[in-house]
Order: sequence, then structure tokens, then C-alpha cells
Amino acid sequence: MNTTKKYNPSILLSIFFISILLVVFILARQYEKNERLLTFQKDINSYIFNIQNEIILNSEVLYSVGSFFALNKKQSREDFKKFVSPTLKRHTGIKALEWIPKLKHNQRDEYVKNARKTFLNFNIKEKINSKMTISSNKDLYYPVYYVEPYIGNEKALGYDLYSQLNRKEALLKSAKEKMILASSKINLVQEKQTKSAFLVFYPVFKKDVLLGFALGVFKIDDIIKTSLKNNSYENVVFSINDITTKKEMLYSNNFDDNMDASYSKSFEILGRTWQIVAIDTENSFLKLHILSLSVLFFGIIFILFLLNLFTKKKEAEKNLNDFNNKLKIEISKEITKNKLQAQQLLQKSKHAQMGEMISMIAHQWRQPLNSISVTSNNLNFKIMMNDINKDEFTKEINLISNYSQHLSNTIDDFRDFFKSNKSKEKISLNKIANDVLGIIGNSIEYQGIKIVLNLNSKKELNTFENELKQVLLNIIKNAEDILIEKKITTPIITISTRDTSNNECILCIKDNAGGVDKEIMTKIFDPYFSTKKAKDGTGLGLYMSKTIIQDHCGGKLNVSNDLDGAVFEIVLSNNKFKHKRLKNAK
Repeated sequence: MNTTKKYNPSILLSIFFISILLVVFILARQYEKNERLLTFQKDINSYIFNIQNEIILNSEVLYSVGSFFALNKKQSREDFKKFVSPTLKRHTGIKALEWIPKLKHNQRDEYVKNARKTFLNFNIKEKINSKMTISSNKDLYYPVYYVEPYIGNEKALGYDLYSQLNRKEALLKSAKEKMILASSKINLVQEKQTKSAFLVFYPVFKKDVLLGFALGVFKIDDIIKTSLKNNSYENVVFSINDITTKKEMLYSNNFDDNMDASYSKSFEILGRTWQIVAIDTENSFLKLHILSLSVLFFGIIFILFLLNLFTKKKEAEKNLNDFNNKLKIEISKEITKNKLQAQQLLQKSKHAQMGEMISMIAHQWRQPLNSISVTSNNLNFKIMMNDINKDEFTKEINLISNYSQHLSNTIDDFRDFFKSNKSKEKISLNKIANDVLGIIGNSIEYQGIKIVLNLNSKKELNTFENELKQVLLNIIKNAEDILIEKKITTPIITISTRDTSNNECILCIKDNAGGVDKEIMTKIFDPYFSTKKAKDGTGLGLYMSKTIIQDHCGGKLNVSNDLDGAVFEIVLSNNKFKHKRLKNAK
């Protein structure tokens, strides 16, 4: 007697395909979750980028304030008010701008006396048990001596930052490293209610002597809201914490520590390590699971189709052809979808390139803007002192005009960089060098750096004038940075030009900073490689310079070391050559 059970093949096949469908459904669900997480992470990274940019943009103000006091330590309160008021109107994230002089105990009475000419009750204060009291005698003080706006910040005037631990640590670190740095989270002494903020310190030196600090008070809520005003975060709950030494919450958007974080990332900002912790609250089931629901839907149809195949053998061939046609349609949809995703990734890549170019423009703008600020302040001071004549006035105005024209030309140069229809111009390397030094020469010499010129080229080149100037400017600025960083006793930048018997013209820039380390000599022209990461180095300057010289100008950019330092040589042929379009020039 045969007791073997006979199973219906259609049932077995149904079980098999249902199992396959469940596996595919689970994989599709996981894919959707991963895609959603990836999109969410990109959004949060965008928040981080905007927050960093907003803080750096606001902190740039302190360079001008520092230059204001470096020129003349005895600036009046009225001078300070006139200087910073327009800036405060433009930068709403800055609660206040302050001047914090370095005072020894034997200077205290003199400074208090001078301040009381304007503020009768002025005194150097400290906070003990949440109450402001007159500061006890100390060897050193860092009081808030000037503050704008004064209205709303009255309590801060005279407050000794050296008396509070967080502020003291930031002061000491900033002065030691000679860098602009941020403090940890603080509570503002001038606010009735407890408001969180952080301070940004810029140490002001004159001939290596610390004069004091230009200080910005940044309210955290205002900075975050301003930086994210163009971002949509209605489905995001997040918090921002300072985790440099211990975890301190700086900002919260309805965040609860008991929630499970979807994504967290730490990032550096002015010497501090911050962390963003975010939760994705998107709850639209259809939006989140459209792919897996599609898989389930079409899978069920597929299984029903197979069952129907077994029950209607006569229509098997016809049904199979119909299924194949449907499958081709779905494949076509997926291919179209993949192409769209590829286009989106390409667009995002272009945006990233645009961000890099903007960063480079900002790098080129910083020095002319600072020069404009210093020149205008100097002019204003001379006018106030009634110590200026017409020729001096005209000279200073022409300098400001030249700096402004350079800013405009920089925008045109970077805009033209990605165009293939730029025209060449006849120009000599001597004029290129003189034009660039006409813009930044005074600023470099102000840093105590000597510029030596040996311009011996007699020929003119048919080349792209503005792009060549940008390359020379970038190399000179790099030389200036390394000379200042290494504190060379007698810093020198030598610029020379010469012609060769091979009908080539050579522009040479060298310094006496000791040269490029052999370990990185082969990497300095690589994209994103930089020795200045802690100082906002993007790693694009020399890479773009080499690209301009090779692909646009048809020349060579070489680097070597001599006995004193690094030597950069730009070699250009005096022969006609075809303009090569950059690969990404679209």
C-alpha cells in the first residue's frame, strides 16, 4: 500500500514564490531605509556646513576689529562705536563686539579713571555667587573695556573675563596659539533670563606683544536659526552639543535624550568640537515604503499569474508573453529611475564644485577686504586728527578704489574660469608680477616680509592675464603664510622673471621658510591636500593653480627646494598653442 503523500505542484510553487516575495520585500524595505537614512544624513551634513559657514562668516569681523586696535591702541569709545555699528547691523547673529585689553595691576587705576570720564560708576568686576562685585586685586585683568551695542549690554562693561574659568581657558589658549578661537558654552551676564552663548576671541598682537582681544558674543539660538533659515527641518528633531571636554547641550529643537538618534556627527568649529544629534520624524508610510509596497503588489500579481498558469494550461504561452512584456516595462522604469538618480548625483557634484570655487573666492577676497578696512580706518583717523592733505587723501582713496576693482576682477576671473571662449592677451611676466604686488605688496610688507624683485624678462606672452595673476597671488599668499607660521627672523619673498633660449618665459617665486617637506613634495598639487587644515585650508589652491597653468595656459608649474626655502617656477612657452578646455568646464 503506497502511503506517500502527493503534494499539489501549484501549492508548492506558490509557497516557493511567496517565500521569495517575502525575502525581496524585506530587502526592498531595508533598501528604502538605507536610502532614507542616506538622504537624511546629507540633509544633516548640509545643516553642519551652513552652521560652520555662518560662524566663520561672523568671526571674520574680528579680524577688522583687531586691525582697528593694532593700528592705534588708544582708540576712543566713539571711534569704536562708529567702526563696529555698521557691522553689527549686517551680522545679526553677533550679540555684541567688545575690546578686551590686557591690564596689569599697576594699570588698573589709570584705565578705571579714563573709563569714568564716560561711565561714572565704571569699575573692573567679577561674578561671585551669581552677583557682580568689584574685582579683587590680581596680577592680571582682561576686562570688557569697550562694548557695542552698549544698550542691553551694560552689565558686561568692566566684567573681568579672566575671573571666569571657561572664558579664562579660551583666552589663554587663543593667546598661546595666536589663533581665533571659540569658548565653551557660557551664560550671558547681561541677560535677565539665562541665555546660552559662546565667545569668539581674536588675539591682537603688535610686534609679538599681546595688546588684548577682539571679542564677539555669539548667541547660539540666533546663529543656528540664521544659518538654517533656508533649510527645511520640519521633520527633523535635533540637538547641538559641545563635546570638546564634556558634553554640553548648546541648542535643542524639541530634542529628548531618551529618543533614539537616527544620525550623529561631530565637527570642528574655531578650536571646539561640536556634535549634532538628529532624529528623522518623517512618518508618511506611503512615502517611506513606496518601493517595498510596489514589490509586494507586483509580487502578488506575479504569484496569481503563476497559479493561473497552472489552472489554465491552454493560455500558458500567451500569459507568459504578457508577463514578460510587463517585466520589460518595469525594468525600463527602473532604468529610467537609475538614470534620474545619476543625474541628481551629478548635479550635487556640480554644487560641491561651486562651493569649492566660492571658498577660493573668499580666500582671494579676505586680504583686499582687510586692506580696505585698514586703509579706510587709517584715513578716518587722520581726518579726525586733522592731519591729512589733499595728496594723501587722494592716494588713500585710489588705494581703496584699486582694492575694490581687484575684488570685482576676482569675481570675473572665477566666472570666466569655466568658460571655453576666453581670449588671450599679450602681456609680459614683469607686468603680471607688478600688478599682483600692486594689490597685496603693502599688506605683505606690513607683516614685516621683504619683497625682492629681479624682473629680467623682455618678451611678451599671448596668455590669459587674469588667471596667471590668480596663480601668482595664490603662491605668494602661501609663501606669506608659511613665513608667518614659522616666524622667520628675516622673511623674504623673491620674485624673478627670465627668458630662455628655448623661447620660454619663466616666473619664479621663492621664499626663505626652509622649503617643502620631501614627504609631501609629490602631494602638494593633489586636490584637497593641504598643510593648513587647522587654518581653513581647502587643499584646492595649488591644485587649481597647476590646472590653470597646464590646461589653460599650456605651461608647467614646478616646485623644488634650494638652500633657503621653496622655489615655485611657472614655465610658459612663447609659441602659440591651442586653448585646452577643462574637463569640468561645462
